[in-house]
Formats: sequence, C-alpha cells, structure tokens
Amino acid sequence: MMADVREFDIIVYGATGYTGRLVAEYLKDKAGLKWAMAGRSLSKLEEVRDLIGAPADTPLVVADASDPASLDAMTKRTKVILTTVGPYQLYGNELVAACVANGTDYTDLCGEPAWMRQKIDQHHDAAKASGARIVFSAGFDSIPFDLGVLMLEKHCSDTFGAPAPRVKGRVRAMKGTFSGGTAASLKATMAAAAKDPAVIGYLVNPFSLAGGFEGPPQPPGNKPEFDESLGSWATNFVMAPINTKNVHRTNALLSQQYGSDFVYDEMMLTGPGEQGEAIAKHVASTPMMGGDDDPKPGEGPTKEERETGFYDILFVAEYPDGRTARLSVKGDKDPGYGSTSKMISETAIALCELTSLVEVYRLPSGDERAYIAQAMLGRLFKKTAVQRPLDTARVPDGVRVYAIGDIHGRNDLLQQLLAKIDADDAARGAAETQIIFLGDLMDRGPDSAGVVDTALALRNAGRKVRFLMGNHEEVFVRACRKNDTKVTRFFLRIGGEATVLSYPITRAEYITLDMEQLSERLTTLVPQEHLDFIDSFEDQIVIGDYAFVHAGIRPGVPLAEQKPSDLRWIREEFVDQRGDLEKVVVYGHTIYPEVEERGSRIGIDTGAYASDKLTALALEGGERWYLQT
Repeated sequence: MMADVREFDIIVYGATGYTGRLVAEYLKDKAGLKWAMAGRSLSKLEEVRDLIGAPADTPLVVADASDPASLDAMTKRTKVILTTVGPYQLYGNELVAACVANGTDYTDLCGEPAWMRQKIDQHHDAAKASGARIVFSAGFDSIPFDLGVLMLEKHCSDTFGAPAPRVKGRVRAMKGTFSGGTAASLKATMAAAAKDPAVIGYLVNPFSLAGGFEGPPQPPGNKPEFDESLGSWATNFVMAPINTKNVHRTNALLSQQYGSDFVYDEMMLTGPGEQGEAIAKHVASTPMMGGDDDPKPGEGPTKEERETGFYDILFVAEYPDGRTARLSVKGDKDPGYGSTSKMISETAIALCELTSLVEVYRLPSGDERAYIAQAMLGRLFKKTAVQRPLDTARVPDGVRVYAIGDIHGRNDLLQQLLAKIDADDAARGAAETQIIFLGDLMDRGPDSAGVVDTALALRNAGRKVRFLMGNHEEVFVRACRKNDTKVTRFFLRIGGEATVLSYPITRAEYITLDMEQLSERLTTLVPQEHLDFIDSFEDQIVIGDYAFVHAGIRPGVPLAEQKPSDLRWIREEFVDQRGDLEKVVVYGHTIYPEVEERGSRIGIDTGAYASDKLTALALEGGERWYLQT
C-alpha cells in the first residue's frame, strides 16, 4: 500500500465523456472526498464542471492517453484513478502502466477480457510490489453479478456448511441500454481478434482470467432453453461472456472458495409458455450489439431514461442432493449508465477507505482482500434512509390477511397452501382473519373445476374469504354463456382446454367436437353454481394501506376510477411504472420466479401451474410475510 501522502483521493479520468460526467456529478456531493476531474481539454473540463454544478474550485487535471508523461504526473497525485476512457485496449495501456509504477489504485469499466488478461500477465508482479490494486469491470459488468455470487456462496457456506457447486445467474427484469463504450469495446475486441488468434482463445475460455486455473466444463448459455426450476424460458445474456470470466477470476483469487468444481452461467429469463419461447428465440437470433445503430462513445440516454431504468437479477444455488438457495440483486437507474456510474464511483471510494484501514490499523496484506470486499458490499448495497411505501404500509389492528396468487388449476397446491395458512393462522393467535384470492383460479393446470369446488366450499363453510375476478375467469364465463366460437377459440388459446377437461367430458368426446359444437357444449357442461359463483367475484379490494387487484392498476388513475378491463388485463404500463401509488398494490397476473417487491407494489404470481410454487402474502399490522408450497 502507498505510504506517501497524495493530493487527491480520486481523479476521474475521462470526466468530459458521457459516463465520466455522470461519475463526476455523483462524486461532487460526497462530503470530505478530495477529488479532481481529468481529461484532454481544460476548456471542456471547465464546461462539465459548470454543467454539473460542481464548485468553481474543483481541481481540473489535463492528461492525455497519447502523452505518457501527463499520465505519470497525474497518477502520482492521487490514491485512485477512476477511468471511463475506453476502449481500454486502445487508451488504457499507458495508464495502467503508470498506476502500477506509482503504486496508484486503478478502476475502470472494462469488458475486454483479452486485454484484461494481457494486463494481468504483464503487470501482476509489479503491481503487487508497488501496492497498486487494479480493479477491472467495476460497472454493471460485473459488480452485481460478481458480488451477487459472492454473497450467495457466503450464505450457502454459512447455512449448509459448504459452497454450492452450481450457481445460475438469471436476469429476470431490466430496463435500460448498454453504453456506447461497451459497443466500441466489442468492435475493438473483434478487430484485435482478427489480428491475433490468441484473442479468440481468451474470449471463448470461461477461465481466461482465472490465473491459469482450468475448471470443469461450463454451460454455454447461448441457446434458448426452458428452465423447469424457474418455470420460465431463458436465453443468452449479452454481458455473460465478461461476467462469467470475472466470477471465475474471483473464485480463483479466493483460493477456490466456491470450489474447484464450481459451475456458473448467466442467462436472461423471458417468461413461460409460447410467448416466453418466442421472445427467447427472438433474442437469441438478434445481435444486441455490433450494428451501425449502436450508441457511440459519449452518447447516452436522457436523465428521465436513466432515472426510470432498473435491473433485477436472480441467483440460484443448487446442490446435487436437491438443496437450493436464492438471492436477488436489484438496482435502480438504467444499468449501462445510471447504475454503472454509481458502482464505479463507490468502488473507487471503497479503495480509498481500504487504504485508510490498512494505514491506520497496519493490516497485513493478506487481510486486505476481505476488507475491500466488505467496503464494496457496504457501499454498493447499503440501504438508504428513505422509507419505501412498503416499509410503512399497514392493515387495521386486529386484522390478518392472507392473499393467494394465481392458482391456474393446481388444486393440489391450493390444498397444501390452505393447510399452511390454517397452521400459520392458528399459531399466531386470535384475529379477524380473511383470505383473498387474486384471481386466475383456472386454466393451464389440470383441475380448474376442483379449484372452484375448493373455493366454493370455503365460502359455504362460513370462512371470511373474498375473490377477485381474473382475466381467465372473465374469458371462461363468457365462453360458457355466449356460445360464440371466437370467444371459445380465445379461451382455448389461453389454457382453456385443461379447464374443459376438468369438467365431466372425456378427452375422447372432446377431440370429436369442432369449435361450434364445443361452444354449444360449454353452455351445459359447467354447473350453473360455478358460473354464478365466479360472477360474484370482485374487481378490487382495499384493506388499510393495501389495494388487492388481479393484474394491476392504470398509473395516474385513482383507484375509485379504475376500469375493470385494466384491473384484469393490464401488464407493462403497470409493472414498468416507478412512482409511488395511491396504495400498496398486491397483484398476480405477471409471473415472477420469486415474490416481486418494488416501490408500491407486490407481485405474488410465482407461476404455480409450471413451478409447483403457489404463494400467499400474509399481512398483520405493519408486518408482512410469505407462505409457499
């Protein structure tokens, strides 16, 4: 570690670029931080300083990648160089060398594995001697993935006594775009590969950054597949090639803490059924980068686009004996710019904090790794002091609510979940208990008629139970009463065949009926009691600070003015919104691998018909908890 006194904690090199400006804007509000902005042009630095509202006395440093002397002078003045100037294989060589020579910590946004490997081979021993820590890939690639695996494996070791040999990283939601720098890096890497065949080897080898370690075969993750454990189709994820290499490098640096047999891959979830399959195949066949319309370095989204972006990554640990563990990493702002600028900034701050720890407490060098990991985790994933609506939402005192997500014909799971609810309710003592069904009792699963019978029995037994009308109930009732082939055909398309066969009709009879005959048959097949029961279902239920609906609500429209069609069918307009809502909205309709808690909404449709996981949200006072099959 450096023992000399440096003028600055952090210098942001590339502050006049799009991402560099975002970093500077983030750091300007960090009290007590000694930082400076650096770039090729003093006038442009002054312009950015004024644009972001930084103090007029913010230090400005002129340095140029083509001028090694300027880089040497710059790196001697600071503890940490934070650089956003890429592609790094074109503009990073001299800067890394200067940091290594001067014992200066370095962090970047590099997603260029061949260049990273070359720099590791070239500078590792010298960096170790000078005390310089070189931290590549400190943005969306690969902070959330690398630290997500680290945290999950720690949990597994603490819980099960051993790390999980298999971890799956699954991007289940993301809004935003990759950066122009990422696109430029890809093009530069492809150009390098055309000149040097060794580059190809670094790109295809998942262990190319693991210091010579070669582990077991890894899943390619480049073709659509249906993940049975998650009930969703999955397809290739554009950042997987760099993220997986960084995860394996971390495992190597941690002396195979995840195990020498560790297997890891990353894919993007696209949802269940035919729609999920179609999306997966489309993504797999459509290049995400490399075209003429890629964003250029220095370009980026608007502030509104950055602020409304987000990401949601699920990590699943699996053991050969069937044990599993799950961890999710969620972030605000668009991944490529808003979140990335925050991540690299906090990485640089963590490097500064570690410097102080080592200097003050004279920690042995072998302990530095643990402290920097702790510092990064603490800064990057800390909770803010601002409370979400979820944190303060309540139901009236003395009331206990259980809300059950989409059942879709799985009467077997419903019976199991009701037993868990009864046991949980009894263990918690007296309360005014009610059960709310969020709709979509039917279709897709094998026993829709049985689900309706179970629900009817609950009501007839005098239980306080309420039911919401789902879009599948709406179509089912229309099909049974309209004798309309168009309605019947749509009903079958959304999973109605399984519902029909759960009533007193054999498959042999069913397959003999044409659409007109089936439409007519439906009018007599389903008991009137079932239809009248479903007709009584409600559109929304409000209890305390919670509103229960099937699909969601139309943003910007008061609850009292919501249309039944939106309450039963809305999806993207609702799940994509990020502002606070009138109430905390509890909904089904949209399938998630796990319960989705975000802002003012809670999604509890966990795809029971395919995943075997039926979920109930439980509420009492200001508490909430979950029960699952």
